[in-house]
Amino acid sequence: MAFYKYCNDPGKFIILNLEIKVTPPNELEDKYEMRPVVRCSDPIASAERFLDEVLADPSYYNSNAGLFRGRSFTQFKDFVNGNPTTVIAALAKVSPTLDNNLQNRFVDILSAKWGVVSLTDSPIVVSMWKDYADGHKGLVVEFDEASHLFVNYSCVKCDYCDAPVVYDRFLEVTHESMKQIVRRKKTRYVYENETRLIIPLSECRKTRNGTSTLNLFHLDASALVSVTFGQLTPDSTKGEVLEAVTRRELLHVTKWQIEAGATPDDLKRTQLTD
Repeated sequence: MAFYKYCNDPGKFIILNLEIKVTPPNELEDKYEMRPVVRCSDPIASAERFLDEVLADPSYYNSNAGLFRGRSFTQFKDFVNGNPTTVIAALAKVSPTLDNNLQNRFVDILSAKWGVVSLTDSPIVVSMWKDYADGHKGLVVEFDEASHLFVNYSCVKCDYCDAPVVYDRFLEVTHESMKQIVRRKKTRYVYENETRLIIPLSECRKTRNGTSTLNLFHLDASALVSVTFGQLTPDSTKGEVLEAVTRRELLHVTKWQIEAGATPDDLKRTQLTD
């Protein structure tokens, strides 16, 4: 299976600089993505576990000392140990508030560590050229599924469902539970047939773009397979890309051109020759 990335004009830098933009979840186009409904299936057990963690390590107490009415950590421990049932019941009672607080912060927590690269399986989807390649003024880059990108990093196929993922705050966070949140998309996006590559932001180069920050991930040249130009890709952009693929490390990259098909819903992809 091939993976394709639809891009507007700055996508040319995937070829020119061997870097690809990684998007944190809170910067995705759909602001409702990766925002699960947070619930706690066992508030009592969750409160007990929380207290065990707080009493075992004073770091939480020290960073939130203002919440404990001037008690020292020792006094706080004595109070909890003397009134465990009361404290646990009080914590369990505010469980819905804790759920809502985490739900509101969830996407920002993810976005502090992870970002995604959105890919699809075809370079000739009319609506994708319209929506994600600036109405044919951009381009599409093809990636090799056997490259390090899809071996060393998580890659998830999106599932399309209008019901949000429910995240149970009581359960341990697992890689699989996080992947379920990342892969969920609304059914109106089913035409995208999207696969998401998950990249740690710690492995990206950060650079300023006006008032925003871009996270750029370095690519091995071997990860690139082809580049496809849209019907309206500017000659200047084509020239930059065609010159770049004459570099020794990019000689294997094939060049393609999108042309109109037999109907408005059809596109034809023709390989360019030197």
